[in-house]
Amino acid sequence: MNAHETTDTASRTSVASNEVSPGHAFCVAVHIIALFTGFIGPLVMLVFSGRDLPKQHARIAFNWQMSLTVYVLVPLLFFFLFPRESQSAALLGLFLLSLVVISIFVLLLLLYDVIACIIAAAKASQGIMWRYPLSLPFLKVNYKITQSSQNTGDGR
Repeated sequence: MNAHETTDTASRTSVASNEVSPGHAFCVAVHIIALFTGFIGPLVMLVFSGRDLPKQHARIAFNWQMSLTVYVLVPLLFFFLFPRESQSAALLGLFLLSLVVISIFVLLLLLYDVIACIIAAAKASQGIMWRYPLSLPFLKVNYKITQSSQNTGDGR
């Protein structure tokens, strides 16, 4: 074996290690679909997935998307419950300030959602179950499931 063959073998190995295995492709898809569909996509994938590892990723994505929904709806609920009938300039100013603060908060949450879903998809491609920071536990997730235990059936 000469130096060229050794380099060629090493480059093939590094390319193969950067590919997403078929078992992880579904897990990556869960997080990417969640980015566009909210909690509906992970819920559908949770129901129709037959394997445990993708179900765990669907639970993780569902928990985050439901948390995001709560984080967006609560401030909006307070905003719409704010009394607007008053003619006071101070209350009008407070109303407009709350509108700006809530809008910035929601936009930052949506930006964070994009970043977090991309990170989760990248981690899923490596076989890592990544817990979204700020995620509330709506569904129980077993973080000890691995691809190897999935294949042997020991992960349940």
